[in-house]
Amino acid sequence: ALESALSVESRATFSCLAALERIALRFERPEVALSALEAQARWITEAEADAGKGAAVGVPERLRDPVVGAERLVAAAELAWDGDPERAGLLLDRALALAPGTAPLPRLRRDLADRTGDGSLWELLVHEEIERLGGGRRAAALWTTLSLRATRAGDDEQALAALEQASSLDPKGVLARALELEILARTGRASDLARALAAAAERVAPGRARTELVLAAADAHARLACDPKAAEELLDRAPSLGVSLEEVAPFRRLLSVIGSDAGFTERAARALLQSTLDDDERAELAFELARGAALAGDTERAISHLEALSATERGAFLGRILLAYALRATALPHPSSADVEHAALRALMDASEPRTARALGLAAARRALVRGDLLRGAEELERLHAAQPSDLVAAQALATLHADTEAPLCAADVLATAAAHDDDVERIALLEIEAGLYAWRARDRERAVRAFGHAADASPSAGRPLLGVALSATSASNPELRRQALEALEPTEPSLARLERFALEVGPGGLPEEAERAIDGLEGASEEALARAATLARALYGHSDIDGRRRALDALAGWSAPAARLARAIAHRLELEGPNGTAPPDPLHALKSAAAWAEGEPGAAPLVERLA
Repeated sequence: ALESALSVESRATFSCLAALERIALRFERPEVALSALEAQARWITEAEADAGKGAAVGVPERLRDPVVGAERLVAAAELAWDGDPERAGLLLDRALALAPGTAPLPRLRRDLADRTGDGSLWELLVHEEIERLGGGRRAAALWTTLSLRATRAGDDEQALAALEQASSLDPKGVLARALELEILARTGRASDLARALAAAAERVAPGRARTELVLAAADAHARLACDPKAAEELLDRAPSLGVSLEEVAPFRRLLSVIGSDAGFTERAARALLQSTLDDDERAELAFELARGAALAGDTERAISHLEALSATERGAFLGRILLAYALRATALPHPSSADVEHAALRALMDASEPRTARALGLAAARRALVRGDLLRGAEELERLHAAQPSDLVAAQALATLHADTEAPLCAADVLATAAAHDDDVERIALLEIEAGLYAWRARDRERAVRAFGHAADASPSAGRPLLGVALSATSASNPELRRQALEALEPTEPSLARLERFALEVGPGGLPEEAERAIDGLEGASEEALARAATLARALYGHSDIDGRRRALDALAGWSAPAARLARAIAHRLELEGPNGTAPPDPLHALKSAAAWAEGEPGAAPLVERLA
């Protein structure tokens, strides 16, 4: 009935269309409801243009508005949304044409295009809406939507371009910035990521968020983009962005340590020094500065920073050790390095326990000697020797140094002092022997003899031979010194010493008793030459032992015929002289000796002696 009534235009036409819409919806006849809504929109549009026409079909004046007509078309499009999306799109296009400023309509049209998979249309509609809006947060949101669509399609370049537009329209927009950072991080664009983080930091309010963004941007520059210079420049600007130095300085130092830029490391440490630090932190920073200067080959700055490290409680030992040892590793020489190193070692010695101080003193002395600074080397060794005379390392080094500098007596003094403070007899003997050799080298014979005598007292087997040689060499005109030398020689070379002693004692000023004692000791010698020498000596000398001389001459006669003739002649002379050369001769012994001589040597003289 309603459809029949609609075939004729009347004042009830519009009311019938509204009733038809309601009934069709009630009985689930969407096609009929869609047609009714579309007809209502047409009549509303015509009524706006022609009031008389609108009155003729019963369109109320309150409904004669393009927006109302657009609403009827939107309602119709919703009915066609699932079954006929193409028709729904046409209806929405007509609605947009009627009321282009109505907010929901563009969104509905885009949703429909998206639903139908018409990406080009969807993108066109978005761009049209952006152009219509002209700017603002809604336009920025649409650019963000375009970016999301491009990201899903794998077009990161287009997505970034869209996000850039969104950020320019809404600088405080968080979503666009977050999406941009996500894309840059995912695609490995470290430099762009760092710049984006820095830009985001400038757009947020001062506070924790800005601080973290600035630090994150610097980290991206330094670690991801390997651009420490850009990171440093950003951190230099950080205070102007409201980020405190106490937060920037430690982070700057962390980044500088990660990299290999020595200059960046030093500047970072200097910046941190300007903040509030305790003693431990100052020690660490001084070390970093010294390290940076050393790597840069700047010895003067390295020295300055190591001295600062030495001034801290925690870094005192390390600073001095590095001053003493690390300067040699710097690229450039420095004229005062030797003095600085020596001063550092001296300071360490003063602050160290004795064993460590001794080791450092030896190191200081060796360094000075290697550099050719003999005076400083001698001073250090003398200091060590005075502090511990029994230190053989220092004593030997000092003695060698004195000997090399033509001061052998000083070397002898050092070794003698070391021997006096030692308790090992073998070491004492060796030290005294060496001291004696240095004294001998200096032509101080008496000093050498004393040293060899001390060596002999400590170790007879080691010292007496040298003592004997020394005494022999120094006693050519002094019988007493020669006797001492032979006494020193006797324990090691008894036969030789006794033979020499006999030769000494039978000479002018000799002691006959000692000569005979020397012969007594020689007679038991195992060597034939020495035994024969003893026999010959006994045969020629021995006033108090005439029987011994007779035995010796008898033994001499058995060596050879010539020896026998000589021995018989001497024996006969001995008997003629009598005991001690003063008592009258014994006729019986004289007769026997003359007969023996005559038998061994034919001639007139022996015969005459026998007859006499």
